[in-house]
Amino acid sequence: MPGVLVYTDGTNYFTMRGVAGSGAPTIDKYVLGALDASLPNAVANPTAYYGVDVAPAVAGSLDDEFNGSVFDTVRWTSVSFRGVATTTVSNSLLTFNYNAADSNQSAIVQTAPATPWTVVQKVTMASLPVSGATYRLCGISVFATGTVTAAKCIFFSFKYTNGAFAFGQDNFTNITTFSSTPASITPPAGSVPTTVWLQLKNDGTNFTFSYSVDGVNYNTLTTYAVATWTGTVGYVGIVIGGSQTAPTLFSTDYFRRTQ
Repeated sequence: MPGVLVYTDGTNYFTMRGVAGSGAPTIDKYVLGALDASLPNAVANPTAYYGVDVAPAVAGSLDDEFNGSVFDTVRWTSVSFRGVATTTVSNSLLTFNYNAADSNQSAIVQTAPATPWTVVQKVTMASLPVSGATYRLCGISVFATGTVTAAKCIFFSFKYTNGAFAFGQDNFTNITTFSSTPASITPPAGSVPTTVWLQLKNDGTNFTFSYSVDGVNYNTLTTYAVATWTGTVGYVGIVIGGSQTAPTLFSTDYFRRTQ
């Protein structure tokens, strides 16, 4: 069995004993398969895999890595941008800024694909936590079909509210009119960092909302029947909201369709 192979230039390999080799390793030492499109984080099957934050070898239909310095207004439609609501792309991050004197939300959306689909958002709460009854939230939004500004919508979000981090589902008659909070989950203090991965699955019958602290292992927060509120989903994207004039600032590393 040969030792571990290392290299400095990608061509000339050496064993741990320091004996030089020439060219790539032989087939019995290192085997690569063909690209497997069913595994979006696999560059080759079965041996070489990317980490969870590296852009997948095959991009999903909704994917945005937020590279460059320009927000993609062809991919995304802005919904209910009022006051100083802004989206800025830099350093491979989408910075979503909101400032409101009352409880309002803004969103960016894309046309939803046919079910089943799964989307993942890696999001960081970049503004300082707030105290009291005020709140800040950012997460995955879904809107019913029709005119997006008038459509029923659900926000599956990461929040800071009443002095604690939380996750929740909020139903709105439209993006400006709150209806109800079918689910609100406050994890134990200290168990949730300021950066999380949010995952929403829509199998055509149910939404399943989950979160992860490592991008691999997900914890289910709530399951909710699609027909109960939105019915068929026309749009999916990112929402931000807040209930105070101090800036509400969240950064998103990426938004990806993984199914």
